[in-house]
Amino acid sequence: MRKVTYGGAISLDDYLAGWSRPLNRAKLFERINGTDMFSRYSLKLSETEKRQADSIKFLREVAGQLDSFSEIVNDNIGNIFLVKVNKEYFPGTCHDLFLYLLKEINIGILPANAFGFPIVPGDAWFRFTTIHESATRIAEQLQRVNESIKKFRS
Repeated sequence: MRKVTYGGAISLDDYLAGWSRPLNRAKLFERINGTDMFSRYSLKLSETEKRQADSIKFLREVAGQLDSFSEIVNDNIGNIFLVKVNKEYFPGTCHDLFLYLLKEINIGILPANAFGFPIVPGDAWFRFTTIHESATRIAEQLQRVNESIKKFRS
């Protein structure tokens, strides 16, 4: 006997537990297909992928214009950016950058050493993703980080 869950009801072979009624699998499949669920799913997925691509393009442009960042890595896939801080502005490590930004502007970054990057002075990287905030909000935070890093040497 196999156990399969359908929207909260448990199916034991051809009967739904609790109702003891035969499950007509062909009819169920036909009804699901009749809802146009797959085409709606495909449309929503396309919309989501376009929104993600637009966010990535926008944030790559914003980050690329900020002079405290020397490298921005995103291969136009996924939602992860790796950003290297220009060592002329900040000569510390990823961990130093994390502590500095948290103290100075109350922004917590994901230091790259948390992902296995070596801890090397003058080689500070951090990561951000596009899924937790709007692209506009992330751009604002990147600009705040940029200004704070530039003030580090002053």
